[in-house]
Amino acid sequence: MRNFELNIRIRNHEGINPISIKGIKEAEILRKWFEIKTGSREGAIFYDGMFRITHDDFRVNFQETYAGYRITTRVYLNEFKGLNSLEEAGYTQKAEEIIKDISLSQDGGLIFSAPTGQGKTTTQNILLTILANKGYEIISVENPVEKFISKIDQIDMTKYTDAEGIHKVTKANFINNAMRSKADVIGLGEIREEDFDDAKKVALTGHFFMGSTHTTSVL
Repeated sequence: MRNFELNIRIRNHEGINPISIKGIKEAEILRKWFEIKTGSREGAIFYDGMFRITHDDFRVNFQETYAGYRITTRVYLNEFKGLNSLEEAGYTQKAEEIIKDISLSQDGGLIFSAPTGQGKTTTQNILLTILANKGYEIISVENPVEKFISKIDQIDMTKYTDAEGIHKVTKANFINNAMRSKADVIGLGEIREEDFDDAKKVALTGHFFMGSTHTTSVL
């Protein structure tokens, strides 16, 4: 929102395209609606929240700016289905063999490193589904759960935050509990800088972890 206008735009593989321009009244209604739906504090200057409509989840990021505020909404088609192999996701047969061998080794961990939108989460979900079908016990700690996978136990960290987005129960708490529950594989979702020590601990205690990190290159 800027200059007392609400600019609505959509972003996809073709770029960012304007859809509609509304007035300040509609902008204030939309701001209030998102606060209610995400359970955020009224008048919050920033927050990151989730809500569901039918079977789809919506992630909302809100922040005040110099000229008004900005709302970014991502849509998650909630259940992961449709891709049964890495080949279907575009991997070569050789790459699929290497990744599967690492995943089935049950030793250490696997980090998918790439920019946004390159298929890190999709690849993880395919592999977690393959491992679940082979009988592995899997617990995945995610913030948020982008795709529901019926055959594994997923923990949604967004359910354990206050109105300002501060975690009342930390990711480390859930990871420690997952290790004590004898999970074979622990999914870490997106691994941020503060999570790498937890990933190392999972690997060194005889578990296998799987996660991703946003980077411009593997190096």
